Amino acid sequence: MNTYAKTTLCLLAAVILLGTGYWAGNRYPLSGVRPWVQSSQPPLPGITIEGQAVSVVRGGFSWCSGSGSCSITDSPPMITILKNHKEPPVQVQPKAKIETHAPPGIKEFTMTRLEGSAGENPYEVPEQPGVYYYRIYCEWFSDQGNAEFGFVVEVREK
Repeated sequence: MNTYAKTTLCLLAAVILLGTGYWAGNRYPLSGVRPWVQSSQPPLPGITIEGQAVSVVRGGFSWCSGSGSCSITDSPPMITILKNHKEPPVQVQPKAKIETHAPPGIKEFTMTRLEGSAGENPYEVPEQPGVYYYRIYCEWFSDQGNAEFGFVVEVREK
């Protein structure tokens, strides 16, 4: 192989290597910036208690869909949304564990029980029978958006 062919082959290999590195770096950057979730609205988190899926409602949110359009929706307080929700709450046993399944691309996931004591574990339903309201706050990477969600459970006597 002559010198011209060797030089051309080395340059071609370098261009392919650099191009692949550039493509991979832009697709999965090392800077910690994550690709946006491809959805027109914030995806819902999943909640299960004792193997039962719990209905989750979306409240207010700020969201950029990735196509260049962003929207902000306002809503009443989550407790108002949940008290007016028409679907009956899931009935669970006292002290049942709440399993959360965060939506894709999440940076922050915070769940709190509304109208409850501050020191109680929000990932376990109370021991006392009654209806309980929960709020979830989610924030996505790369400033794609944030949203508020909620769900209702009813603790039944054993």
